[in-house]
Amino acid sequence: KRGNALHPFSVKTDANGAVWAIIGTESGYESTTTLYYNRLKITFTKSSAAPELPATGAVKIFPNPAPSSGGWVIESEKFFDKVVICDALGRLVAAQAGRNNRLAVQQNLPPGAYLVRTIFPDGSVCPKKLIVE
Repeated sequence: KRGNALHPFSVKTDANGAVWAIIGTESGYESTTTLYYNRLKITFTKSSAAPELPATGAVKIFPNPAPSSGGWVIESEKFFDKVVICDALGRLVAAQAGRNNRLAVQQNLPPGAYLVRTIFPDGSVCPKKLIVE
């Protein structure tokens, strides 16, 4: 039985809590040998060092869909440190820091889909989708 119990490693999930595992070989005989794995087992153990992802209901964006001229609000049940807005390709569009639990955004955005990440003091992040018309 093989394993890496003596050599643990850490992985970080994406904003949705997903992890991608890619399995490969390093035999040197890839062009002449066919290898099949009939059973793989991957076990994840949650580390207490990573903050919990807050419930997505903890943050509200309204109105959503929002007007392209701005005038929408981000509201949270608890204080947050920063709001980051990325476009559908993951490019940073805007960021605003400040300890708030309500933020009125006047940012002009072209119509499209955006990811609004609300970042809390404990490092947790609550992602929300924003549609701009």
